[in-house]
Amino acid sequence: MKKILPVVVFLLVFSIKAKSQEYSFKETFDVKSPAQLAIFTSDGNINVQASEQKEIEVRFIAKKKGTLLEINKEELSEYYTLEITQSENSLEIVAKPKYRNAPFAWEQQVVLSFDIMVPAQTACNLRASDGNILIKDIEGKQICRTSDGNITLSNIKGDTEAKASDGNIRITECKGNSEAIASDGNIKLSDIDGGLYARTSDGNIELINVNGAVTGITSDGHIECEIKNVDHPVDLRTSDGGIILTVPAGAGFDLEMRGENLHADFKDFTGDISKNHISGRFNGGGELVKLATSDGKIKLNFE
Repeated sequence: MKKILPVVVFLLVFSIKAKSQEYSFKETFDVKSPAQLAIFTSDGNINVQASEQKEIEVRFIAKKKGTLLEINKEELSEYYTLEITQSENSLEIVAKPKYRNAPFAWEQQVVLSFDIMVPAQTACNLRASDGNILIKDIEGKQICRTSDGNITLSNIKGDTEAKASDGNIRITECKGNSEAIASDGNIKLSDIDGGLYARTSDGNIELINVNGAVTGITSDGHIECEIKNVDHPVDLRTSDGGIILTVPAGAGFDLEMRGENLHADFKDFTGDISKNHISGRFNGGGELVKLATSDGKIKLNFE
């Protein structure tokens, strides 16, 4: 047993060291706060989160056929052209793959992802053609674009803009106005303290615990919305799907409701009610709530 023990310890230490090395190489950039970060890349994911550091630490994660490459910045230049621009309070990185459009590009392709630690006050502008984007625990305006990937924003103090061509968008715990636009994906926004605009062509929209003006539009999907109060306008529309809106009991607002199947508790309502159209006021009226679907059911809940 005494001869085997050192080997076991060596293997354990080696395993821990291997698991901790999750990037190819890293670089650190000194910036003043509030900082600005811009990343433009084709393939790979972009993950950004706040730290107590005053600088921006960028971890470059290069993988070939799913295997992490142990290469440095100079060796990465065989596969990517890196354009890095730094100023007193900003950092911009543009990564352009060299073999993307070459014959048999898949044999040479290296996917480059970024894992980035930034000061707590950092405004981000992130763009990826084929990858996911994640931002956490940051104060500042956040702008995200991806063609074929998901976008996740969490615990943001500032306005957010998220656009995905073929992916889902999720924004949680945001103190600021939020805009989420997807061509082919679902949208979920929760715990939003500010106005929001959500639109998707082919997907569902879920808006939970919202405090602000609300616009939700989808062509082929359902909409579920739960708001704290009706102190701001609400506009929910879908062509082929249902709508469920939940508002506080006793809320006063004006209502325009159109659809094939309409349901609500009209206890304190004054106005006109027909099979496919309801127009009037709840509890004396207030901000306008518009609910419309071409082919689906609408349900208005009071809680």
